[in-house]
Amino acid sequence: MHDVLTTREVVEPAVSRLTAQRGISHEQVAALRAGHQALCDAPEHHYRPLDSRFHLLIADLCGSPTLSNVVLQNRARVNELLDHIPLLTPNLAHSTQQHEVILLAIEQGDGDAAAAATREHIEGTASLLRGFLD
Repeated sequence: MHDVLTTREVVEPAVSRLTAQRGISHEQVAALRAGHQALCDAPEHHYRPLDSRFHLLIADLCGSPTLSNVVLQNRARVNELLDHIPLLTPNLAHSTQQHEVILLAIEQGDGDAAAAATREHIEGTASLLRGFLD
């Protein structure tokens, strides 16, 4: 678990920063918005796959296929951990709010804010996993 969470803590904020800094097209923003809306509308049992899709889309937009692949591989490992803990409605709602902050920072081209919001989001998930699995 430590390796999975450490990898995520290092890579995903950097990916969000890169995505924000490179500037994404209106179509790419629309795709991120659609991914976020799907999370907002999802029943609990569909949340995790849509959550993964949202994070992977950010990675795909960063401009580095290598980093995108690292996120993809590590996300599979994150999901294996998440599968061992319950879906908690308040946590999912909070996660969705955090995704909105990440999305807005990327949309505004604010790499620092995107990285900080992603870091906060990842720290919350890490705390949840440690609480249930440690």
